[in-house]
Amino acid sequence: MDAVVKFRELYGVWRGSLSDVSRTSEANRNIIDDFQYRSADFNSSDKDNLAVRFYDYKKQPYISNGEKMDLNAFHGRINFFKSDDRFAWKVTMK
Repeated sequence: MDAVVKFRELYGVWRGSLSDVSRTSEANRNIIDDFQYRSADFNSSDKDNLAVRFYDYKKQPYISNGEKMDLNAFHGRINFFKSDDRFAWKVTMK
């Protein structure tokens, strides 16, 4: 999330995809490689707001006490916004 905000602060625009973020630097590429979801949809409503919906968990279902839990059921949204001249974000999991 810091990588997305740093890019916005440096270039004045939001990135459009995970691959765009990863192309910015080696450090960002490592961050995206470690991101636990395969897919993310970026939607910028204006220069100060960005919504990122993420889904498709990379790992296999979690097994606890002999029961499978489908981790693909976990997905969420990150809202980036400007607050008091600084960018912030809020993560909502479903």
